[in-house]
Amino acid sequence: MDAVVDAVNLLRRGPSAWNAGRAEVGQSLAHVEIRNAGLAGVQLDNVDFDGSQLISVDLTGASLVGARLNGVEMDRVRLDRARLCDAELKGAVLDRCCLREARLDGVEAYDARIKRSDLTGASICRARLVGGHIYNCNLSDVDWRDLVPDGVPFKRIVASAELLGYLRAHGCRIDLENQPLLEDLPVWDTTAVPDPDEPPAFILYGGRTYWFAVDRWDFFISHATADKEGFARPLAEALQAAGERIWLDAGEVKANDQLEDVIEFGVRAANFGVAILSPRYFGREWTERELDLLDRKRVFLVLHDGFTRDDLPASRPSLQSRVTLDSSAGPQNVARALVDAISRPPGEL
Repeated sequence: MDAVVDAVNLLRRGPSAWNAGRAEVGQSLAHVEIRNAGLAGVQLDNVDFDGSQLISVDLTGASLVGARLNGVEMDRVRLDRARLCDAELKGAVLDRCCLREARLDGVEAYDARIKRSDLTGASICRARLVGGHIYNCNLSDVDWRDLVPDGVPFKRIVASAELLGYLRAHGCRIDLENQPLLEDLPVWDTTAVPDPDEPPAFILYGGRTYWFAVDRWDFFISHATADKEGFARPLAEALQAAGERIWLDAGEVKANDQLEDVIEFGVRAANFGVAILSPRYFGREWTERELDLLDRKRVFLVLHDGFTRDDLPASRPSLQSRVTLDSSAGPQNVARALVDAISRPPGEL
């Protein structure tokens, strides 16, 4: 198996699982896209991220010592107090990143572009900056001892007179110092990363999507009670055998729970929904409530026990454009079709 796939499957289980098992997988996460993920405190020392994209990712307090970040593109990434000592940043682009109190000592940055980012209190001792540019960044209170800037233009940076003088003395061009475009900068004290309004966290690699499973379910299965044993449970078991995490109400509702609150939590914490539509599904309080909640996210419809697409206009017209599967294919085949569907790139779902 591709070593990157092994690493991706471990990382999508979250920082704790990665930190505990990283020695068992390869140290390459090259050419992946990580989006909307919470990875605070993750240990990524010496990992190869060459050519990867990180978008709306929380790496607060992460360790990337010696990591290869060549050609990496980061957008809206939190790296507060992260350790990037001796990392490589050749050709990297960091845009709208928070590097407050981050350690970048000994970084090798060739033709790197750092834009609209906050490096307040960061340490860049012994860092070597060659080419590239730094634009509209806050460099207040940075520790720049033995910094080696070589031919790097700086524009609209916020920095002390001492640092500005040091940069000029090393031949750096500086324009519009201490004149930041504040309206173009994230307000990090109020900016949420990951973004709660974006889709759930995922990693895209080799044309396949790997969804994060930390404190989440892959599928919430909505069904009429009468269809539980005949199809809902066998489908859940087939999906679980394929490695998916499933919310099936019998296993999640406990004594004294408020059913409405439990169901709303389950739908909210699931990446996708499956509604098993049968002649017994509509007109019941809880299935209708579940369907209302699932309608806000990606939901797959399984037509069951004689219910057909022709029945949708009368039952729920808004569902006519949704992907439908037929339970007559059997739970194993329906499960395979669902897993295949959610493994496609997000734009193809």
